[in-house]
This record gives sequence, structure tokens and C-alpha cells, in this order.
Amino acid sequence: MSEREGQSPVSPTPPSTAVPRGGFGNTRTIARNSVWIGLQVGFSLLVVFLTSIPIARTFGPEKLGYYNYIQWLASISGVLGSFGIPIATRKYMSEYLGRGEQGLARAVFFSTLRLQTLVGLGITAVAFVVVLIAVLPEYRWIGIFLVAGILPSMVISVPSLANLASEDLSKNVAGIFAGGVTFCVFVGLSLLLDWGLLGIAIGMFVSKLVELVLKMRAALRWINPLPQGLLPPDLKRRMFLFSRDNFVLMLLNIVVWDRSDAVFLKMLNSDTSQVAFFFLAFNIAEKVLSLLKVFTGATGVTMMVQYGRNEDSVRPMMATAARYVALVAVPLLLGVAAISDPLIRLLYGEKFVAAIPVLLVCAVLAIPKAFLEPAQMLLLSSEKQGFIVRWGVVCGAVNVLLDFLLIPPYAAVGAAMANGLAQTMAVLGLWVYATRSSNLQIPYSGLARIGTCGLVMAAVCGLVSRLLHPLPALLIGVLVGAAVFFAMLRLTGSLWQEDRNRLEQLRTLVPKYTVTWFDRLLNLLIPLPPGKTSPVSGGI
Repeated sequence: MSEREGQSPVSPTPPSTAVPRGGFGNTRTIARNSVWIGLQVGFSLLVVFLTSIPIARTFGPEKLGYYNYIQWLASISGVLGSFGIPIATRKYMSEYLGRGEQGLARAVFFSTLRLQTLVGLGITAVAFVVVLIAVLPEYRWIGIFLVAGILPSMVISVPSLANLASEDLSKNVAGIFAGGVTFCVFVGLSLLLDWGLLGIAIGMFVSKLVELVLKMRAALRWINPLPQGLLPPDLKRRMFLFSRDNFVLMLLNIVVWDRSDAVFLKMLNSDTSQVAFFFLAFNIAEKVLSLLKVFTGATGVTMMVQYGRNEDSVRPMMATAARYVALVAVPLLLGVAAISDPLIRLLYGEKFVAAIPVLLVCAVLAIPKAFLEPAQMLLLSSEKQGFIVRWGVVCGAVNVLLDFLLIPPYAAVGAAMANGLAQTMAVLGLWVYATRSSNLQIPYSGLARIGTCGLVMAAVCGLVSRLLHPLPALLIGVLVGAAVFFAMLRLTGSLWQEDRNRLEQLRTLVPKYTVTWFDRLLNLLIPLPPGKTSPVSGGI
């Protein structure tokens, strides 16, 4: 794995590998990777559905609140060590693969992998000591296995993001699927054999090991054959500064973007059930946001590689990404808010009814967060993370202040409000800065139309959820909401001909037996102008 002395620091590939692709080339790459991300997200949601609901119903909000708190504290340690170095892996491997300098990309991978492993060992050791000192005796073994998962979680991030840099997201699928199946098996055995929360903690640790082995194997298969190279001093310095800034950024992310409000909730409110309600609502909103990864994740991968090829090509991608994020985030999150009552009652039972208003607040205020990744990827690609850090400090301070103001009177609802309002402030600031610094043109009128469509849909869904019992309210509300949203898109002209052109490029990715339905839906949403025929579907 080590780089040989005397090798050239740059091992270029033929120029053809670095040719910038056109807009529709990016569309097809994003679409292909969106399929893989969609499979991963869909499988992850299935795992959550099969595990979190039985766990919540079995242990109840009080026990689950303390367990979630320990699990989150353990995950923070891994996140702190994972953000700086692995993000540098992705940023610089994407950049040099985009330029065809594969030797440097290989050197970046092995350099960051070694450093990440050493950092992971140190953080895990410290976390073990904290568990032995601070965790309640009855939860100590649970805490030990939860923090044991820190090391594999940290190391996983390097091969995982390296695979993203290759623009082939299929390389991560086997590890995600195997890890998810392993966790489901352990949860099932724990509930059937009465292993309790300890069995679930062990399952989390084992599933991380399985995921690490498979993702690392997938990464090494394509990285090992690359030509060897050495990191030049200027690149080492850039990577160090980039990782340092992103480590500071991760500290701020924990305050602004993660569930740090749970610390203040536990401190300012003696009812541990409120912690469980906050985690449940926050996690549901996060899982809905994860559906956006189908698009934003693939777009972010291509943006970083395109930045290495041609900086100017990234700007139009940002404007397009903003509209497509809105097309997905607005109906999903407003829809969840509208059906939060039947959703909680049906899935989690009457013990968790108090989580309904928390979920409503979390879902609505998560909409701005959906727009985070495109702006963040642009600023990271251009190494302008300094503003992200400075603005994050301001928003983090606002988040903490809001926690102290809102949690005492409103408990978990107050924590959700503090978190969501601080995130809204943070996203707005990032987009304003990205727009001004990169001369972006944002389609404000298009975003306003999509927002209107979402509000009408939410009003209809909310009415359905009030009139019907939970199960029919959930089923009918989803179907009616989808129909209303698509009808409003057509009425308001929220979809444009360029959207049709992009969707037509994806026609070949649709299963053959659904092509006719794809064409009909496309014509229903975005009809062709009179006298024109589709270049792909022949006017169908």
C-alpha cells in the first residue's frame, strides 16, 4: 500500500480521460448514480422501518430516550474524526481523477487512509474511557459496543468517499446491503431471544465491520491498479488546511445540523421521554431528507469531478439543482408534516403521540436543510470553506441561544424549533454567499411556484388526515397528495421544456415495460409545444 520512493508525483492518464462532458453527459452520469443512490436510500429506509419501529414499541420512550442519547454521543466521536480527512479524500481524488492524474489520486487515498486509521484508534480509546467513567452501570456494556463501532465507522468513510470520487456509486452498494442485513438479523434475534438493547448495540458494531470489509475491498480493486505517485509538498499543505477547516466545520455541524439540541433538552428537561420524542421526529425528517440523496448525492459527486475539469460548468448545475431539490423536498417534507398524526399513531402507537407536534415542526423546518448540499459542495470544491466556518459559528451561537429560550417552555417541540430555525438561517447565508461569490443565477420564480404547489398539497393532505382514521388517512392522504401536487405543477407551469429534455435523456434507463407509462406521464406534466415532436420518444 505504501508509495515507493522516487516515483513521479504525477502519473497522468491519456488526455481523453479528462475531457469535459456536456450537459446531457452529466445528466446521464447523474441519472446512473441516482439509480444506485436510490437503491441504497431505499434499502436504508427499509432497514429503519424493520428495526426502529419494533425497537421503539418494545422498549418505550423512557428507555429508548437514554439509549438514543448514548448512541448519539458515541456517533459524535466518529463524526468528529470522519469529516476532515475523508472529505479531503473525496475532494482531491475527485479533482485529480477529473484531470486524469491518477497517480496523485492513488496517493491521496492511501495517505488519508493511514491517517484516518490512526485518528480512529485514538478517538475510540478515549471514548472507551468516557464510557467506563460516565455511563450508568446498567448501560455500560451497551456503551462499550456502541463506541467500539467508532473505529470501523471512521475507516469506512475513506473507501466510501473514494468510491464516490470515481463517479461509480455501485461500488458502495454491496457493503451497505450486507451491513443492513446484518443489523436486521441482530435486531430480530435480540427481540426474539430477549437480548435487549445490548444485542442491538452488538449488532450495530458487527454490521459496521461487515460494511467496512466490503467497501474497502471494492475500493482497493480499482485503486490498487492505478499508477503510483507521491504527494508533492504543496498538495500536502492544501490537504492539511482543507482537513483542518473541515474538522472545525464538523464541530459546527454537530451544533447546527445534528441533534446537539438533545444535550440541552436532557439538561433543561427532566423527562427522558422528551429526548426519545425529539430523536424519533428528527430521525424521521432525516430519513425523508435522505431520499434527496438520490439526486443531490449524485449531483455533488459530478460537481466535484466537473470542478477539476472545468470550473465554469459547475455554476449552471447549481441553479438546476436548486429547482430539482425543491421539486423533491417540498412535497415530501410538507407531506410528512401534514400526515404526522396518523403516521405516528399507526407506526409507533399511543405511547409516542406526544411526538406528533415535534415531527410536524421537524418536517417543515427541514425543508431549508434540503438545499444545503449543493451550496456546500460548490464552496468546498472551490476551497471557500472559510465562510462556511465563520457563518457556522454565528448560526451555532444562535442555535444554543434558541435552545435556552425555547426548550424550558416547549420541551422537545422547542428543541425542534431551535434546531430548524438555526438551520434555516445557515442555509440562507450559504446560498447568499455562494450566489454572490460565484455569480449564480437562481430561478426564484420557479422556486416560488413549486412552494405554492406544496402548500396546496399539504392543505389537502392535512384535511384528509383529520377526517379519516390513521390507516386510511395515511394511504389516501399519500395518493391524494401526490395527485394534487402533480396537478398543481401542470397548472402553475412549474416544469419547463428543458426539464422535459433532461427527462427524455433518461428514457433508456426506464424498464421497457414501463416506457409507455413514462411517456404518458411526461406528456401529462410537460406537454410539447404545438407542432413539435419528441427527439427521443418520437412524439408519443
